[in-house]
Amino acid sequence: MSSSPVNRQDIDWASLLGNLSDSGQRLLVPLQGDREFCLQQLEQLPGPDDRLLLSNRDDLKGATPFRLASGLLGREAGLVVFDAFDRFPVDALCIAAGLLRGGGPLLVLLPPEGWPNPDPDGCWQQREGAGRFAGYLFEEMKSVMALWSPGPRAPRLPFAEATGFYGELTEDQEWALDWLRHDWDELGPNRVLVAADRGRGKSLLLGRFAAGLEKPFLVTAASRRQAETLLQQLPEDRHEFIAPDELVRRGERIDYLLIDEAAMLPYSLLQDCLELADKALLATTLNGYEGTGQGFRLRFLRDQGDRMRMLMLEQPVRWGKGDLLEMGLNQALLLKPDELPPVTEGEVLTIESVDGEALLQQRERLRQAHALMLEAHYRYKPSDLRQWLDDPNQRLYLALRGEVVVGVLQINEEGGIDAETVEEIRMGRRRPQGHLLAQMLTAQAGMDGFAGYRGWRIQRIAVREEQRRHGVGRAMLERAREDARDRGMDWFGSSFALDAEVTPFWAGCGFTLAHLGRGRGSSSGRQSVALVEPLNEDLGPMLEAQQQRLLRDLPLHLRGYGREIRVEDVDGLLRLLPETEPELSAQDRDILDAVIDGHHGLDLAEAVLSRWLLSALRRETLLDEASRRRLIETLLMGRETDGDEGRRQRQQQLREDLARLREACPYRDAT
Repeated sequence: MSSSPVNRQDIDWASLLGNLSDSGQRLLVPLQGDREFCLQQLEQLPGPDDRLLLSNRDDLKGATPFRLASGLLGREAGLVVFDAFDRFPVDALCIAAGLLRGGGPLLVLLPPEGWPNPDPDGCWQQREGAGRFAGYLFEEMKSVMALWSPGPRAPRLPFAEATGFYGELTEDQEWALDWLRHDWDELGPNRVLVAADRGRGKSLLLGRFAAGLEKPFLVTAASRRQAETLLQQLPEDRHEFIAPDELVRRGERIDYLLIDEAAMLPYSLLQDCLELADKALLATTLNGYEGTGQGFRLRFLRDQGDRMRMLMLEQPVRWGKGDLLEMGLNQALLLKPDELPPVTEGEVLTIESVDGEALLQQRERLRQAHALMLEAHYRYKPSDLRQWLDDPNQRLYLALRGEVVVGVLQINEEGGIDAETVEEIRMGRRRPQGHLLAQMLTAQAGMDGFAGYRGWRIQRIAVREEQRRHGVGRAMLERAREDARDRGMDWFGSSFALDAEVTPFWAGCGFTLAHLGRGRGSSSGRQSVALVEPLNEDLGPMLEAQQQRLLRDLPLHLRGYGREIRVEDVDGLLRLLPETEPELSAQDRDILDAVIDGHHGLDLAEAVLSRWLLSALRRETLLDEASRRRLIETLLMGRETDGDEGRRQRQQQLREDLARLREACPYRDAT
């Protein structure tokens, strides 16, 4: 970027707009200069009249603040202005690109220095980032002709291949609409997801389908504005929109429920909405800029299984095939990764620590590492790539076989906070950015003073599928753990959504549970867990006391606010508990014998049973899956079987399960 503004007479706006219109292309156009110059250029820019502006400043009338950018999803314009004078939120930039029709510019207003300074979106833990991302982004965009720096000669552009339409619908949309109208009822299932990249007309399709429905239906989305394109297809007397939280509050059955940009809803809220609908039609962006689409593919769709069918739309509606802006953003932000190269058999595993500078110098490793992370994590956004390159608190470890990346570990340094702020965190009055685990254990788990200790939080870990269970993840963790010790860290830990599929890995790496969150995460729909390993001897007693409190309170947790946890995830949770013998008195053991042998009812020994089961199920692996599930669901979580006959049968099964468990883990030997 130049360091001085361009003269107005040197910018060939008319030729640029004409070339864009003729070719059907879209371009990123950074306009750099002082504020007055940029606003004058914007005011005198010839056409188009339909414009969308994103800005946090008041001098751009009608502009949408960046924090509300997601509410514009579904709208479109011939010119989109992104005001980056005060900040550069890359996630919002990508949303802005999705609003722009073919044949228009995405105009980015920049200060004379070429980038907002300081930039709140490039600051972590009150530390300025390295600033590498800015140059990287524009360099990558320019390399595929997706960016034009204003000047006297407008670029000649290749033609974007226009999508063929059948009336007002693409071939994709026409086929999907025909299937929904004529085959859905017969073929099922009751839930259908329409998925596509940005700009493929998902909302339009949902609106056309709803307009032809004779049965009652409701439309919901994260906001009414987000569903505007859908609602525009409906007669005014059938604009049946309802906010998702209000929908759940009412609790009424729905014949047809249409959910636009479903991935933008909190996971648990989306699940609650679906449970109310006889039929549900959803639309979302799977490979989108918002970072939520991966959650659908990795978690939501997996959890839905056979209950949901996915219809894919490939043909762009707002722009043409071969669109330069879409191509440039996909390349710069690595959103469409190439297939990972094969691993040569026999290659030795090596672990390397890298920072943002090293990644920029080794672009192929950056691409491979990012592809792995994008594939593995349900919540991953373009701003995460910026953090990789710029955040001084970040550390990345790459697992390599030869030159092929087979694993990535992302570390965030946290804690070391002054005593006054630590107390504010404990009281819930402060939440310093970038200290997730440090403040979670201080404020939520009640570990006084924990945020004052410095540590490394494992933010994300990803391993190639065919390389899993070959020690790759463990090797990265061991290297990072040693580096943390060498750098004087006090703890090494992680926090993630509770999932039975991943808990065996963490338990096998020597981590034990330090905290179980109460509420369900908005993205995952599951409760969070925190694992911590002390590296400083002073932290050992604090963590041991915390684990004892956790074991003491867990039975109440599972029977109370933890009852929404999936049974299989509770089973996984047990694997993370410290291996301790239950504190059972002679009377406790007599009570257990009496209950298991049928002399007393199971409900007379809930407290004793819970203490023993937490220990026995943590150690025992011989029980079959059905038996473990019964014990956990009924005795630990308090979920009852309906009806007296079902309850008697369940109690007999439980006694048999408990008897087998007593043989495997005899409590008479406990001390």
